[in-house]
Amino acid sequence: MKKRHLFSRKTWLSVFTAITFMITGAFLCQPSVPKDVQAQEFTTAETLPVNTPVTDITGDNIKYYTFQSMEDGYFTINIKHKDITQTGRWCMVLRNKDRNYVYETMYGDSITSHKWPCVKGKTYYIDLSDSYGASKQAYELVVTQTADPNWEREENDNQETATPLACDSPMNGMIENEGSDWFKLETPAAAGYVTFSLVHPDIAEKGGWTMTIQDASGKVYGKYNGSSINTIKYGFAPGTILYIKLTANYGDDRQLYTLTASFTPSVTFESEPNDSAANADSIAYNTDYCGIINSSADDVDYYSFTNPAAGKVTIHFGPVDISNTGKWNLTLVDASGNETSLLQTETTQDVTSLLKKGTYYLKITDSWGASNKDYTFRLSRKNYNISGKTKIQKAKLSRKHIIKYIKLGKRAKNAEKYLVKISRKKNMSDASSAEFNAVKKLDIDYYGYYKTTYYIQVRPYVTDAFGNRWYGKKSNIVKIKTKRL
Repeated sequence: MKKRHLFSRKTWLSVFTAITFMITGAFLCQPSVPKDVQAQEFTTAETLPVNTPVTDITGDNIKYYTFQSMEDGYFTINIKHKDITQTGRWCMVLRNKDRNYVYETMYGDSITSHKWPCVKGKTYYIDLSDSYGASKQAYELVVTQTADPNWEREENDNQETATPLACDSPMNGMIENEGSDWFKLETPAAAGYVTFSLVHPDIAEKGGWTMTIQDASGKVYGKYNGSSINTIKYGFAPGTILYIKLTANYGDDRQLYTLTASFTPSVTFESEPNDSAANADSIAYNTDYCGIINSSADDVDYYSFTNPAAGKVTIHFGPVDISNTGKWNLTLVDASGNETSLLQTETTQDVTSLLKKGTYYLKITDSWGASNKDYTFRLSRKNYNISGKTKIQKAKLSRKHIIKYIKLGKRAKNAEKYLVKISRKKNMSDASSAEFNAVKKLDIDYYGYYKTTYYIQVRPYVTDAFGNRWYGKKSNIVKIKTKRL
């Protein structure tokens, strides 16, 4: 039987020929021209009028062009055959004004470049050569520029050259060659918050970016990844200078993006940086406030408030969107820096703290899964102190030497507990003491000596959020005598 081959000799010859053409084309079009050639050849570059097609042939040499952008905006470059029946291929390279940086290298029998951001007056260079079979074929080459103030300004690859970004004015751009785009934003001269979004104008594109938001000192407020980054919300003081850095993440090199910073006026949204007691936002009672813990690992929100007199302060706290999952930590801090944990919650809850007169701070952090999710809270208060007198009505023995209970006649208002003191001296100097809940009948079960006189006194108290006791007035002193054995 005759041995059969998977492909015929003719098929193998065609494949070999195609590969040879590809390799030959690649060598014919080199994006990096030797420096001595650049210095000589680019000086003779033909000036290419913007928005006006030119016709020519490359021949066997590299054809050099230069053009200057006329407006801020973007441009595209297109080359095509004058005779649409011809199929030769070209290699076209777009370079910067110094000719040493390649923006884009393109191959084909009909080439349309990406949209490239440009600045008025900036110079660009094109070198055009035959890739395969196009050296004698006429082409039509045109640079089309569109004026658009809402495009990034290259080169904007660092903080110093950042493109100005205005609130509520979307900015378009493109990240090329694994570079980065920087934008500078000054928040309006009014209280409020900024919502950032970064999306593809072409929904078919799925590449992802990394967006970093920081201030002039390099402090990072948040870093976000994704192909669509939406509703990233920040509150800043009026006139804050911010920098937004965009870098390629995956599959998005030369894909267009639209960056938007939307401003919403608000006097009740947090104002970054409020990550310490020194930078805390000042808040008032009976007002609804909102904030958000950003993705930065060290983000924390501080709010300061004053308690004008001893009282109970209630914090009503919860998520803005109840469908969001995530948990926040609430901590209370006093003026000396002492902290007490109040609440860990993912739902709307109230927590009440007894506080003496003074300045306090509410500290909010992400416990888990709560970053970039809005929270809301409100403070309310009422005065609270121990008032009135406490009077012991009687003390009673259960056995000859056991004081069973104390019965109170009058009780102080707002007492949570009583401190009971028992002494064998009328001046209570050697008293032993114990705490009991603030009820009318105190079951003390005190074991004393036989045939001994004891003096008893009680004092009401409450304990504040930091473990400090507030005492009311002392009661009268009563005496009771145990019996002989």
